[in-house]
Amino acid sequence: MPPIRTRNKKSRGKSALPGFGFTPGIGLGANERATAATKECATQSAGEATMRLTSETEEGRLFNEGTATHAIGDSEEACEFAPTHADLAVKGPNAAQKTSVPMNRGLKEVTFRVNQEWESYHREWLGQGTKRVAFGSGFVLKDQHIYELTSIGPRLCRSLTRFEFHFEDVGYDAKNSAQEVTDEAVIHLTKLCPKLRFVQLQGTSGLQDITLEALFKNCADISYVEITTHSRHGNSRLDGSALDKLREHPRWGTKLKKLRLPNQDTKCDGRDSLTRAVRALTKERDKLLVQLVCVSELKKWGDWELEVLHTNFRKGRKQSTL
Repeated sequence: MPPIRTRNKKSRGKSALPGFGFTPGIGLGANERATAATKECATQSAGEATMRLTSETEEGRLFNEGTATHAIGDSEEACEFAPTHADLAVKGPNAAQKTSVPMNRGLKEVTFRVNQEWESYHREWLGQGTKRVAFGSGFVLKDQHIYELTSIGPRLCRSLTRFEFHFEDVGYDAKNSAQEVTDEAVIHLTKLCPKLRFVQLQGTSGLQDITLEALFKNCADISYVEITTHSRHGNSRLDGSALDKLREHPRWGTKLKKLRLPNQDTKCDGRDSLTRAVRALTKERDKLLVQLVCVSELKKWGDWELEVLHTNFRKGRKQSTL
């Protein structure tokens, strides 16, 4: 199956792993510096990289989870040390590093439809020019994918504005879920990618208010947030405390326009803590739309299909159910 992706004209034909020598589009002098940097990165140990990261630049100190940076002349080149899946499973973002390569320019918008595409192409498709990363209806998202994304380098994290996971397939053969994603991984993403504006996490289970609070606090430009649950095994642990803190900090989430959260009001009486917090928040922020979402499944034509219903809240009042 050929991968579907959007390419920049400048990035056509580029490899994520350029060899020593001339790299098109960055100039002869820059290539010489990049070549020297690549050779140096290839010979230094992970321990030495960490020491340089700690001692040289403030940006390096802030980005000590997956990437070591150092100055080369008047420019800055990054040495990325790609953790293995086993390392990420055991150590998370602080996994031991084994290889080093200069950062690729990457594609502006990337969609990974299935996990195989991520395993084969994520270091080629993602780079310092990537603005949007999406995961499609054949993908199972886990913490390791977030850690691998941020380990590519600080330039990617500074560039990234959209992170999307789509939960759409609930058929018998479906492989589409974000149930294993944890609060720790999402908070890690918000700290390293502060320019995020659009975050969509469907098909989750067990995420708590600390994740919402991190999005409001760390991402000043955030305008859209969705954290909704899996239709079969989804479990929401949101109690509305993050929304209360958002009210208490008027400088957080000033650009927030739409918020989609799981509907936990099983009695439909509006007395649960999350619904009360939604009413209070939308009353103070009259331009904010909050949708409480109910995700379920219907059996149709011999297979299962996803059904999504939501209730709108604006200006402190329930508006409609669709």
